[in-house]
Amino acid sequence: MVRNYKKVVKPYNEETIKIALQEVAESASIRATYRKYKMSTTLLKKHKVIMEGNQPTTDNRGKPTALSLELEEKIADMVHRMEKMGMGPTPSEFCDIIKDFLQANRIDVPFKDGIPGYEWASLFMKRHCLSHKKGGMMQLQGSTVAKKSVTSDPFVIQ
Repeated sequence: MVRNYKKVVKPYNEETIKIALQEVAESASIRATYRKYKMSTTLLKKHKVIMEGNQPTTDNRGKPTALSLELEEKIADMVHRMEKMGMGPTPSEFCDIIKDFLQANRIDVPFKDGIPGYEWASLFMKRHCLSHKKGGMMQLQGSTVAKKSVTSDPFVIQ
């Protein structure tokens, strides 16, 4: 089952950070400013360093992904093409596809037995705006929903 995390509502936003940085630049103390706007000192110091141009603005929060960004993009493109042909994978099929792909390309991953879990697969799909399919192929035709066999599509047969 996918974990649902509760989002912490922060009492500040980008505008208040800019205002706080202006106050610090005008010789206000960092301690008084972070108390006034209810933010952490490290946040304020980090933004001050970024504003001064001493640090890159890349965001490296969170754990790194199990696969590289290039590899994830390749897999997402492959699944997207499958969806366009009407053969979007189910969650278990998606995990098997990933396992086969990683074994064929001899890519070392931290998955147990080389198979990604359901949670990883669903987060991958969410990250790349893909959808898990439920068994059977459906095609919308006007107001009715009709099942369509894979073998009846000449593009898929080729």
